[in-house]
Amino acid sequence: MKTKSFLFLAMTLLFSSAYAQQIEVIDLATLQQRARASNRQMLAGEEDIKQAEGRVKQSDAAFLPNVSISHTGISTNNPLNAFGTKLNQAIVTPADFNPDFLNNPNDIQDFTTRLEVQQPILNLDAIYQRKAAQAQLLAVSYQQGRSVEYLMLQVEQTFLYLQLAYKSVEVLQTTRESILATQTVAQNAFEEGLLQRADLLEIEVKLLEVDNQLIQAKSKINNLSDELNVLAADSTNNLYRPSEMLRLNLDDISKSNLPENRKDLMAQEARLEALSQQAKADRMSILPQLNAFGTYELHDERIFQGSVRTYMVGASLQWNIFQGNRRVGKKMSSEAQYNEALLTYSQYQEESKAELQKAFRSLDDAKNAIALNEKAISQAEEALRVRRDRLAQGMEKSNDVLQTEALVAQQQLSYYQNIVAYNFAKSYIKFLTQE
Repeated sequence: MKTKSFLFLAMTLLFSSAYAQQIEVIDLATLQQRARASNRQMLAGEEDIKQAEGRVKQSDAAFLPNVSISHTGISTNNPLNAFGTKLNQAIVTPADFNPDFLNNPNDIQDFTTRLEVQQPILNLDAIYQRKAAQAQLLAVSYQQGRSVEYLMLQVEQTFLYLQLAYKSVEVLQTTRESILATQTVAQNAFEEGLLQRADLLEIEVKLLEVDNQLIQAKSKINNLSDELNVLAADSTNNLYRPSEMLRLNLDDISKSNLPENRKDLMAQEARLEALSQQAKADRMSILPQLNAFGTYELHDERIFQGSVRTYMVGASLQWNIFQGNRRVGKKMSSEAQYNEALLTYSQYQEESKAELQKAFRSLDDAKNAIALNEKAISQAEEALRVRRDRLAQGMEKSNDVLQTEALVAQQQLSYYQNIVAYNFAKSYIKFLTQE
């Protein structure tokens, strides 16, 4: 069993050294910078902002003119069109009023260059639609900012778990060394006839169990590195090692209320404003619309000449009084959407307040657990020392010593897990309070 355990460990160490060159030592700030620059969700969020900007640009049509230009060529012998074409080309003569020519005109060609301008003057619904688009752009921008903050929190959380994974490997390696020391003591006691062969076999089994745990812990490092690669959109598939090992940051954090200027809350408020403006636009759609228009035309029987110039300007007041309840239904729908969003926002505020209080409690719980872990580790280490001394004298079973060693490792791992919980709780509170 010793030989198998030794060979197994040697293969594990050989496997680790073969990949040592692929390990990249990195700090949290560098990972966060990479994620901010390359994360695909963040890049998609930037495109959402551009879409919202595009919708605001479209709403400029409420104030800016609509200008079009065209060049049309026709050939006709239709009596009405033929006479009108001659009028447009200013070539009508007294002979054209002859009934025979009026009823049976010759073919005539006309090439028209037309410039048309339509200028909105007063369209209240379009004005409020523009305000809604601007508010929506603000909401998307705030939400993108909050998404970036959440991404930074995700990277930090994964980085903390990566630090914990390395600490777990360290604790397991220390535990393995401790078991080997116990094995030496047990071997000496066995040779003196103080222990049985079964005690040595139990230690061999425990060594194999710890070796398996080491493999799983190292696999966890690979998994967390993959997660960081995904967050940072890094295709190199690096195996990361934190430049700083896990440590406790006992900085005081004063309890505070939910801030009003948190980006996600401001995004919700901007969405409410957008829905409010859209509801106003739907209500204003019943009012008349006033628009100005003008045309400038060039006519000629030859292409691209335009010897005759004409123009027309005017204004149009249009009032669409009834649309078969479509306008009423749209108004009801937009108002219901606003009311629903208002209720959702209120619920979101309450949930955010509760989440903040929960985070403060998690911080206190983790701090208390760390203090208890420190005492438990000290007591477990002392118990291990006593049991190992008794094992050397044949007064203790190897299984009892192994259980105490497992307790030491368990308390050490729990200690580092609570450090991660404490550090993350602090970061989460800062995320919730937007410090």
